[in-house]
Amino acid sequence: MINQYTPVTSISCNQIEVQNTSFLSVGDRVLIIQMKGAEINTGNTPAFGTITDYHHCGRYEFATVSSISGNAVSFQYRLLNTYEVTGYVQLIRVPQYTNVTVTGTLTAQGWNGSTGGVLVMEVSGTLTLNAPVSLNGKGFNGSFSSLNPDGGCGNFPDYFYPVASGYGAQKGEGIAEVPFTMNGGRGALGNGGGGGNKHNTGGGGGSNGTKGGRGGDQAFFCGQQPVGGEGGTALDYSNGRLFMGGGGGSPDFNDGAGSAGGNGGGIILIRAATILSNNMIIESCGENVVSVPNTIGDGAGGGGAGGTIALDVNAFSGNVILRVDGGNGGDIQTTYPSCFGPGGGGGTGAIQFSGSVLPAANVTTSFVPGDPGINISNNSNCAQQPYGATAGQWGPLYSFNIGFPESTVPFSSINIGPDIEVCEESVTITTTIIAASYLWSTGETTPYITVSTSGDYWLSVVYGPTSCSARDTISVNLNNLSIDAGPDQTICSGENVLLHAFSMSNNAVMSWNNGVVNDQPFYPQMTTVYTVVAVSPNGECTATDSVLVTVNPFPVISVNPSVTSGCAPLTVSFNNTTTDCTSSTWTFSDGTTISGCGNQSVIFDNPGCYDLSLEVTSSGGCVDTMDFDSLICVSASPTALFSPVPAILNDENSTTTMINNSVGGNQYEWNFGDNTFSTLFEPAHSYSPNAFGSYRIALTVTNEDGCSDIAYGVIYMEGGSIYYVPNTFTPDGNEFNQVFRPVFAYGVDPADFNFLVFNRWGEVVFESNDPEVGWDGTYHDELVSDGIYIWRIEFGSIWNSEREVVHGHVNLLK
Repeated sequence: MINQYTPVTSISCNQIEVQNTSFLSVGDRVLIIQMKGAEINTGNTPAFGTITDYHHCGRYEFATVSSISGNAVSFQYRLLNTYEVTGYVQLIRVPQYTNVTVTGTLTAQGWNGSTGGVLVMEVSGTLTLNAPVSLNGKGFNGSFSSLNPDGGCGNFPDYFYPVASGYGAQKGEGIAEVPFTMNGGRGALGNGGGGGNKHNTGGGGGSNGTKGGRGGDQAFFCGQQPVGGEGGTALDYSNGRLFMGGGGGSPDFNDGAGSAGGNGGGIILIRAATILSNNMIIESCGENVVSVPNTIGDGAGGGGAGGTIALDVNAFSGNVILRVDGGNGGDIQTTYPSCFGPGGGGGTGAIQFSGSVLPAANVTTSFVPGDPGINISNNSNCAQQPYGATAGQWGPLYSFNIGFPESTVPFSSINIGPDIEVCEESVTITTTIIAASYLWSTGETTPYITVSTSGDYWLSVVYGPTSCSARDTISVNLNNLSIDAGPDQTICSGENVLLHAFSMSNNAVMSWNNGVVNDQPFYPQMTTVYTVVAVSPNGECTATDSVLVTVNPFPVISVNPSVTSGCAPLTVSFNNTTTDCTSSTWTFSDGTTISGCGNQSVIFDNPGCYDLSLEVTSSGGCVDTMDFDSLICVSASPTALFSPVPAILNDENSTTTMINNSVGGNQYEWNFGDNTFSTLFEPAHSYSPNAFGSYRIALTVTNEDGCSDIAYGVIYMEGGSIYYVPNTFTPDGNEFNQVFRPVFAYGVDPADFNFLVFNRWGEVVFESNDPEVGWDGTYHDELVSDGIYIWRIEFGSIWNSEREVVHGHVNLLK
């Protein structure tokens, strides 16, 4: 064995307390590793034993011893990790080699409950393997404790019992611990296999990278209840931890014929430039359970789980075999004619590499789970069967890109800087150290403080995962000098401004840049930052402040009307092209006022010229006004008015004269509605005597400014009526000639109309007072017979009050 071990009793910053330092020297390389401390589910359910919090279990790091004082060991750098000494933390001396050859089986101290179970070495050159490296069965211990007092059967389904109860055998050892009231029974203990429940069940297999197998069932003569020990829980390697293989659970036994659970594999850590192997094995397998031949019958223990191999190796030469197999569960070797619970198989372990992929083909890995035990005897009905026991779970567990953790962060003595003497009202004191807590003499708990009083100030910090502490003091001397340049100001172009600076020190000498004199008005030409400097009477301290004077330009007012002259009423659109407008008021000389920066539309009803005054406010608050004199000029429009005399014509008098009453015009255009025209002032016009109906006359009057107006009138040409009455119709259902009615071209008054149809007996078979509604040949909703029918039409004229009556006959054919 090449390693020495000692338990760690306390940890602080870069120093630990151990039980034994006799094998240590300054400069030695050591490994600190926490073996236990995980938290598990302890409910009486199938979830018993699953990991709920790893805490700091499996954390490890390398370190170099810098000093030894009694049992206190200090290191070159402060530790990386936080550890819980109640979680079985051990310190292991790491031997250093340049080149070394293994000639006999290289192993390590087995885990004894507080130390051991780990082999670790560092080789700067080549590690030559002429013999195997083996930590088989050096990990967590399998258990062998059952206080079953008799051969009685019963129902014992719980996942935990105190071993002393006799209802459940002891659980295998793993990364978690439970009170003695739960140390027995079939529930797993983290990665430790569960103990078999009464009566004569098998223990569960331990676990590591994969889950362990379940222990065999209750003795056949008790009903074969499946209450053997559960396999250990598979562990999580995603956070850079290392674990030993879990121990197998104890079987339930009462006749001294049971077999102990197997131990798990240990942890192998090798850092080397090269491993040269002559077909040798590096292995950390779970222990196989050795069965006990007997004549009475008891349960068998669960197999141990494979351990962990972690290799920080640059190159492999020769054939290297890496094994982290699970141990086999115990067989039942009894001549008693019944079935008993064999042990469950152990789960496989884990292999870690510093590279990003598996090494070359000359590196072979093995992850074979442990088989379940069987009932060997042929004098029972379960001969050669596992009787409820199961194998450990298959599945390789690799980790890549590992780096053995080691701190390079020195133990820090805090320094918050040299003493401070400044010409300031206040100063901020800070530290760059990242700490878990800060405490200043002022009571503040931040990484920095701001002080405005001269004096001494100290800072105490606690930092790092192992709670290092440090303290420093600084002296501060403040020579206060301040100056206030006043608030920033905003003005419009061409306005003056007055700057007033103030200093608490009455004797300070103040001076402005850019020729500014305190409290004297001046005219800035552009936006400028003005700086004032105050100097103490002795010239040692200065203070500076600045003020921004913003000079905003006035808006540039511009308006483009769509037209500048026209006839009343005149609609004008104003396009506001003013730059930087946030509000504006439009005031016209007729009293019209409009607000808004957008384009405007105004109707000018009355003749005359109109002025515009436009006031605009810019985004900087500067106001300007521009006047536009006689911007819009409106001309008066003429009035068109006439009367046709007479307005009603007939074939005897078809001429009318236009009486022109228009005002303000000098040009006249007549449209008589019959496609004839005239430009006379008062023309007479004759219409065709036979062109009965109404005519719309239009007069357009234009003045010398080009403004115009239009008026309309109507004349009527009276005449007779024109109509047509068919003598035959055929209401036979096709689309032609289905309705009998008179057709009027003009002259009939639709409000004074009556249409009657009689049969040959003088009965009225149809009547209508609408010229557009005719007879469809039915009477009382039935189609009448073919024949001749008499009709009578009476109607009024649209031209006068006379009425006309006509009659005749129609032939109805179907």
